[in-house]
Amino acid sequence: MRAAGLGELAGNLEFLEDSANFTGFGIEYDTFDWFIGGEWTKTEVEDSYNPTTTSYYVSAGFRSGKWTPALTYESQDANNPFKFLDKVAALPAAFQPTATAVVVGLQQTFVDEYDVVSLSLRYDLDTNVALKADVSKSSNDVNSAEDANLLRFAVNYVF
Repeated sequence: MRAAGLGELAGNLEFLEDSANFTGFGIEYDTFDWFIGGEWTKTEVEDSYNPTTTSYYVSAGFRSGKWTPALTYESQDANNPFKFLDKVAALPAAFQPTATAVVVGLQQTFVDEYDVVSLSLRYDLDTNVALKADVSKSSNDVNSAEDANLLRFAVNYVF
């Protein structure tokens, strides 16, 4: 019976033939003068160490000639209680410290929870070329050492 419990726990920690559920919903409204859009997603992997992840974003902006400023807010939450600790508690006491370290350590690498606010500006240089710049502020709720500000520049070319 104890070996079966250890085997079941090992199976939960193995990422093989796991079933997953993905749910997503997106919406966009664009008048060609202004736009607003967003998306919400949720990913769940049954009987696996992978956390349930919920993400969403909302973006809005307006067009003024060749210029398009926009504001985007995004959030991701993969900060769930650790799974399988009940199965660890059912193991013999001698195995519990090592099993706890493995179970928690494996799941800890996937824990994430953050918010990002971005302000962007696009300039349409031609019908197929755009210059873009944005500044983003990321706030990590799990590890504040990962908070960051990012400034990006890009050239988009469509051929």
